[in-house]
Amino acid sequence: MQHKQTLFDHVYERLKEQILTKRFYNGEKLPSVSQMMEMYHVGKRTVKNVIHQLKAEGYIIGEERKGLYVSYQGDEDQQIMSHLFHQQSFVIETYQSMAVILPLLLSFSLEQYEKEELCELVKRYSSNKWLKQKNPKKWYQSCIEELFRHSGNPLFYDLICDMEVYAKLSFLNQEDQINRLLFDSSKKGAEEFLNTLLLEDQDEQIHRFSQILNTQTAIVKERLSTMSKDHQSEGVEEAQPFEWTVNYRQDHFYMRIVHDLIDKISLGEYPLNHFLPSERKLTEYYHVGLSTVRSALSLLNKLGYAETINGKGTRVMLQDEETAHKCMRDRLLRQNTLLYLNALQLLIIVLPQASRMCFDSIEETTKQYLIEQSFKQDHIFIDDLYQCLIDHLSLQPYREIFIQLREICRYGYYYSFFEKGIKSEIVVADKSKKALQFLLKGQKEAFTWELTECFKYILEFVREHIVYYGLLEAKKIKIPLIR
Repeated sequence: MQHKQTLFDHVYERLKEQILTKRFYNGEKLPSVSQMMEMYHVGKRTVKNVIHQLKAEGYIIGEERKGLYVSYQGDEDQQIMSHLFHQQSFVIETYQSMAVILPLLLSFSLEQYEKEELCELVKRYSSNKWLKQKNPKKWYQSCIEELFRHSGNPLFYDLICDMEVYAKLSFLNQEDQINRLLFDSSKKGAEEFLNTLLLEDQDEQIHRFSQILNTQTAIVKERLSTMSKDHQSEGVEEAQPFEWTVNYRQDHFYMRIVHDLIDKISLGEYPLNHFLPSERKLTEYYHVGLSTVRSALSLLNKLGYAETINGKGTRVMLQDEETAHKCMRDRLLRQNTLLYLNALQLLIIVLPQASRMCFDSIEETTKQYLIEQSFKQDHIFIDDLYQCLIDHLSLQPYREIFIQLREICRYGYYYSFFEKGIKSEIVVADKSKKALQFLLKGQKEAFTWELTECFKYILEFVREHIVYYGLLEAKKIKIPLIR
């Protein structure tokens, strides 16, 4: 297992990076403790510890009750510029990925508004208070964040925030050479953006947002290319690709083991009523301590997938309805389940465009491999198609998003709802093989539709069962239209 990043590490690094890259600029008031708890999905103690550390390092001043303010004079700006130069290929790919993904997330978020609500939002952001802002970026940033909050999916903000911070969007926006072009601070520019929000034709809406972001990408690309003259004499710095830390909320080692064991149970690797490997063998397999394995088995018992019998070991079981209802009363399990559903929703939104982007580059050898995989029994063929997309996506950040979403959307959880696991599931198995036929026939849109339908069905199926088991918040998670 990899080194575990604590919740403190995650929040500290993320907040500090937002200060260094001027997403929170010098003198700006930071969100309150309660707002940070919501933003980062952590407890009060974690937030307070992070604030204490950043104050000790001189990045923050003020008091929690009276307000916390950024106190960063740009001492590390030159280092960030150098970092941007060495990372420029990955940075440009991040902007290109945002140009594809952000319009889709904005359009979905806007779908969740009633017409009257949306008109009220536009009216509010048209007011003189906003148009007279000295920092126009905050105008756009505040509006987009409000749209994402209304979507009900916290992963939208998590993803775009991480991409903006990695791409140093706010930092570059401070550069005089590109400030006006990145964010048109004129009244006309604001009106064009707000008019786009009100468009009823969603395809046109997505197109206009894409135009804005593609222009932004071209400007940044040109700016980074001019940096070569200033930094070409510097030594080589190892380029670090974009990383999305979506799974930090499930980053306890024992949680990873639990997810893996449920996958293996659902796929029949550990058959019903058989015993799991011994604790000693599990510690060796997962490279963890005995206490971590015991924590995992304890949770597996609580979830109803196993029963530990003294002197014999841990026997595999299937979760019954009574246990499922009890699980939905546990705060952590409720959070993890909602995270699973939110990740599926996000996947359904970003998958169609990814499919179209890489369809024509799928080679005949890959198609032949997929044909062979489709004949395997008790095999997750949908994941072969999913991996095919990852392998053929040219943009590294887009690939990273798909990799991380798969970590959350574990197939084993879906199959665990079936009495015989994967053996008794037929809908996704049939849909994924139908998608393969469209791929072989060269029918891009049909392939894209059928592949996305697989994950739509999983979301609908799991959501229905989870609501039945008592997680009523799951009703609010909408099924996206395929675009």
